[in-house]
Amino acid sequence: MLRSVLMAPVWLAAALAPSGDEPLFLALRLRHLLCTDIGRDGAMTGPNVALYREVAKRYPALHVQASGGVSGLADLSELAASGARYAITGKALLEGCFTVAGAREHLA
Repeated sequence: MLRSVLMAPVWLAAALAPSGDEPLFLALRLRHLLCTDIGRDGAMTGPNVALYREVAKRYPALHVQASGGVSGLADLSELAASGARYAITGKALLEGCFTVAGAREHLA
């Protein structure tokens, strides 16, 4: 059951936390975070794996959904290894770089 949804840039959520306190999204006990590198969104130049690794490391309770840059199955493997639990693959799927079935098989 969906109880509530907070949609705000991470920088805003972090800025709203008083100094020294946990970020707002953690204080609210949110469990899922959509994190997008907008510089790579739709570019198919590879995801910002370092960003998602850092977010997953810093906030292990969050289920990180990575977005931006995915161009192939190797990118999905890298994202899985980074700690991101989910990935948005929009343009790569649209362009036929791989199929959903192929991605499932690759990541199994």
